[in-house]
Amino acid sequence: MGGVSRYLDMVHGQRRGGWKITSKTVLAFLAVVAMISSGIYWWGVQSQLTTNLPMAIAFTAILVLAPPVLVSFLIPWSPGGMLLQKSVRVPGVRRGDCLCAVPDLLFV
Repeated sequence: MGGVSRYLDMVHGQRRGGWKITSKTVLAFLAVVAMISSGIYWWGVQSQLTTNLPMAIAFTAILVLAPPVLVSFLIPWSPGGMLLQKSVRVPGVRRGDCLCAVPDLLFV
C-alpha cells in the first residue's frame, strides 16, 4: 500500500509544478514569432505588388504557411514525417521522390 501512496504523491507533485519552460515550448514560441514576422514582411511585399486585397491575403498566406508545412515532412516525428514514412509502403511511391519534391516545391 505504501508504494501506491508514493506513486500518487509523485503524480501530484508533477501537477503542482505548473507551467515549465522546455525546449519544445521555446521552439514552439520561436516558430510562432517567426511566422508572425514572416506574415508581416510578406504582407508588406504583397500589398505593394497588388491592389487586390483578397489576392494579397492569399499570396501572403501561401508564403507564410507553405514552407513550414513542406519542411515538416522531413522531420520524422512530425505528423507530416509520419505520413511520409507510412506512404513509403505504398506501391509506386518512393521516399526519394517525396524528398526530392520538397525542395523543388520550396524553390517554386
